[in-house]
Amino acid sequence: MLGVAVAQEKFGFDVMAKDAPPAPPNRPLPFQPADCFVNPTYDASKRQSILDVEYGAAKNPYGAVHTKETLKMDVHFPPDSDTRATRPVMVWIHGGAYLGGDKKDDQRMFNTLVARGYVVASVNYRMVTVGGIGALESIKPAVISAEDTRAAIRYLRMKAGEWRLDTNRFAVGGDSAGGITADFVGFTKNFTDGESGNPNYDSAINAVLHVSGSMQDLAFCIAPGKAPNYKPTGCVVNSINRGGDLTDDMEAGDVPVAIIHGTKDTTVPYICALKMDARANEVGLKHDFITIPGAGHVPYGDIFNENEPYFKRWLTFLSGSLNLAEAECPKSSVEV
Repeated sequence: MLGVAVAQEKFGFDVMAKDAPPAPPNRPLPFQPADCFVNPTYDASKRQSILDVEYGAAKNPYGAVHTKETLKMDVHFPPDSDTRATRPVMVWIHGGAYLGGDKKDDQRMFNTLVARGYVVASVNYRMVTVGGIGALESIKPAVISAEDTRAAIRYLRMKAGEWRLDTNRFAVGGDSAGGITADFVGFTKNFTDGESGNPNYDSAINAVLHVSGSMQDLAFCIAPGKAPNYKPTGCVVNSINRGGDLTDDMEAGDVPVAIIHGTKDTTVPYICALKMDARANEVGLKHDFITIPGAGHVPYGDIFNENEPYFKRWLTFLSGSLNLAEAECPKSSVEV
């Protein structure tokens, strides 16, 4: 494991936010899935949402003027008929190559999880404002978005009593850049909690859901490569030889991860998922590697298709990762 000083030299920038404490270790739970969190209970069209919740603020290091940005999230709850004392939480991180995207983007994911009894917090985070693709030639955008995600988790724990959140069952998920950030929060070592807000609350998580994510700074390729190695060609972003591969940070005892990836992905090539799977197998990390043959980047058409095998598979794994067999089921009296 890298020490902080060595990490700073390796990555070419300060990995430690000033005065920020180290990120806490995440907490894996006993793996026990629950069908009541796989099958829908609620009508998602009746979900309750609180929009544009300000969860923190931080200076954006990109641009000529490092302006302080207000950080916001949308929080989506099951309908008012849900009377459980606490509900599991998914903190969702949108994609967009760290250049765009928004917390409103992934409504199918929000509705799918809310219908099954989760509370979903979809976060915005600081993004690259100038420099374009060139600014992505390091892990720095992921460092920044992970700091903001951790601030969002701390905020949610601060609001847990009011919002009936289960503080012991937090998952982080995302697609594309959001999936990369989720992996970063789940598995990297020697980074800090950041200074984006809500100090003195816990930012540890219990599970990761990655859709077209990665732990390598490798993206925007011409071709995804062919089986069995899937070595991509013509990748515009590639800082692997400059500290841009943190796959080996995955260790035994880390939280479970569902890795969902299409073999024809050229934006974040499939080889990134292959390497995460190999590392997880090497160290004995609980995971489910869900390959979608022939699919491209963020294949939501497959992921949410109940006639394909992937839909219930990732939902079941997520429920197991959060030990939902020991949680209170959504109430069957309001089944849809």
